[in-house]
Amino acid sequence: MLSVAETPWQAVSIPVLLLVGLVVTLRLARRFGVPGMLATWLYGWHTLFCGLYFRYSLNDNADATLYYLRGLAGEGRLRPGTDGVNWLTGLLADPFGLSYFGCFLVFNIIGMVGLLAFYGALRTLTAHKTAMARRMALVIVFLPGVSFWSSAIGKDALAFMAAGLAIWALLEPARRWKTVLLALVLFAFVRPHVGAAFACALAGGLFWSYKARPLAKLGLLAVSVPLAAFTAHLALSYVGISLGELGAFLGERQDIDQSGGASIDLAAMSVPARLFAYLFRPLFFDAAGLNALVVSLENALLLVVVVRALMSLGRNPQALPAFARTVFVLFVAVLWLVMANTTGNIGISIRQKWMFLPMLLALALSLWPQKRPRRVGDDPVLSRPAAGAHPHRPEMQPST
Repeated sequence: MLSVAETPWQAVSIPVLLLVGLVVTLRLARRFGVPGMLATWLYGWHTLFCGLYFRYSLNDNADATLYYLRGLAGEGRLRPGTDGVNWLTGLLADPFGLSYFGCFLVFNIIGMVGLLAFYGALRTLTAHKTAMARRMALVIVFLPGVSFWSSAIGKDALAFMAAGLAIWALLEPARRWKTVLLALVLFAFVRPHVGAAFACALAGGLFWSYKARPLAKLGLLAVSVPLAAFTAHLALSYVGISLGELGAFLGERQDIDQSGGASIDLAAMSVPARLFAYLFRPLFFDAAGLNALVVSLENALLLVVVVRALMSLGRNPQALPAFARTVFVLFVAVLWLVMANTTGNIGISIRQKWMFLPMLLALALSLWPQKRPRRVGDDPVLSRPAAGAHPHRPEMQPST
């Protein structure tokens, strides 16, 4: 059951899905402004980690296995959250008849769409930045953690697709508003509370940064605020609590997942320590094993990106439009604060933080230094004297 293929159709569908993924990658690469050859390398890299996650799920406990088995058993329903992912996986397994690995390849394509959109946005944001900023954008999309979590059956591929599309669309929201709505729907489908946070961030962005007459701004708020409130209500209903029970619920979440080697004691930490631990741990001092060491290298790189951005704060022109900047700040702040105070397991935080970490990285790289304009005198060709000309005019001697 948990195999690459068990029937002739499943065996044929594997290369077909790989080819479909490549075609989708090349078509969307042009749309997102990513060079075709680089997009092909990204697809191969992403698919490699899809295979690694598939093999990992066969030997260790993984959510992907549960999604597939529950979907195959018909336990899913078309509703937000886990049931919705079960339903989607079950739809791929029956009636489409895809194998366990075939379902992995479909989610691999979904995550690849998010990766292309994310890198396309980073290329735009770093187009006028230093060469180091452009290289860092390329390094980020090739981080193993990005492709590992976004290539498997589960919520992470859909959430990462939503994050990538949101970043790319908010660079030009007037032209790409349909993609913004698609990102909102994907966020709400995977995790309703994340969809509520994104809806509230959009409402806040309209209020603080949208340049319009007060009457027009009030009209936009009249639509966006009820939409954000309705999404937040759906999120609380999904969790099964009311607004008055929210504080107690967050407190109880700190006592969950506190056992095992990948847990941390949230109650004994200050809020700044929780925020740092959620985003940047494990680091080298608490990395146990090869996998944790790889993650610690990634976290160290992310820390460098954020620290370099803080050092450049207020010194460089903003590469992000005001609306996008406001939405990203609000979205990152809300999710980071809530999740850091409710997640006590580093293993969970490593994958869940990629719902908002792309926005934080886009913000950070937008603050990196601009490349210096080349002056005429700095160009050795333009500053070279013409043939037969003297580099300096000889001084005139007075006649006697």
